Amino acid sequence: MPSNSSSSSSNSWWQFFWKLKIPLKVRILVWKACHDWIPTKVNIARRGIRTSNICDGCKIGNETTLHALWNCKRLRDIRGEWNDKKGTLTGNFSNLLEMLQIGIANKSLGEVELFCVVIWRIWFGRNSIKHSQLDFIWKDVINWSEVFLSDFHRATSSLQYMPSLNGNKLTCKWTPPSEGMYKVNCDTAVDRINSKVGFGIVIRNSKGEVMASCAQSMVANFSVKTAKLFAVWKSIIFSGDCGLTPCSFELDEACIVKWIKNGCHRDSANGIILNDIDLMVANLGEVAFCHTDKSANRVARGLAIFALKSSDDTFWMEYFPCCDNEMLQADMPG
Repeated sequence: MPSNSSSSSSNSWWQFFWKLKIPLKVRILVWKACHDWIPTKVNIARRGIRTSNICDGCKIGNETTLHALWNCKRLRDIRGEWNDKKGTLTGNFSNLLEMLQIGIANKSLGEVELFCVVIWRIWFGRNSIKHSQLDFIWKDVINWSEVFLSDFHRATSSLQYMPSLNGNKLTCKWTPPSEGMYKVNCDTAVDRINSKVGFGIVIRNSKGEVMASCAQSMVANFSVKTAKLFAVWKSIIFSGDCGLTPCSFELDEACIVKWIKNGCHRDSANGIILNDIDLMVANLGEVAFCHTDKSANRVARGLAIFALKSSDDTFWMEYFPCCDNEMLQADMPG
């Protein structure tokens, strides 16, 4: 952040950033990079680990965050294509946050979202070469990012898959968590014909506002109980990645809640998942597991059904993928 930036302008930037319609993995990477929390060589050295600071890509500059994600010599084709398509980024930026706040902030919303995806893709390419020794085509980064972002926006706007409440009266209303807590609802949808399981997760605050949500799927032939247990496992990871703790986890399968709370079935076929949940919960701090009625879990159920119909895993922060917010509004307090 520039030294002359006010606190209010910084807050405005982050409010703007968290509302960008980009995948969660992109958002988290950019957020970490803005705080110099990604493991570049310079950042690793700051942690007391003895290593060369020289970038493996260009063999010239020190691998700072900004160097790794934009200034490296091997990224010159990406910079050139961006400047040709979107306009030159002018300014002598000292870090990525400064570059985003000053150099990118005057771009259109779509260009800011695209730039974030480009940054994520560059980091992916860097790690593919460094850790997996895989070939990576740098000149395709911007084109790949444009297609990826377009597919993501198309998936998030395909809302016809979200079930409606029309003609269905709620028998049990969702209740918000205590102030300062978050509530995580999760559910599944199983497609036996195509051997596919959809997972829906939504995290809300004490006002009923959506803080994060996701729709994921995987190829599997799980039983209903195993699928719901997997949903809990995924929701614990999701809430931790989003930093939305302390929280309570709510689902509509009573026996799963019992297994987790009472420490039973650890020697069953589901024991590996249950043991993994135990380990993750120990690192989360204050958490609780609760059973609820299916009618109070319809938002998560809707996301799980959406996941079955979508070809990609989708994540949202402070945004819910439903222009007809009927399910969500039905859950709102008051």
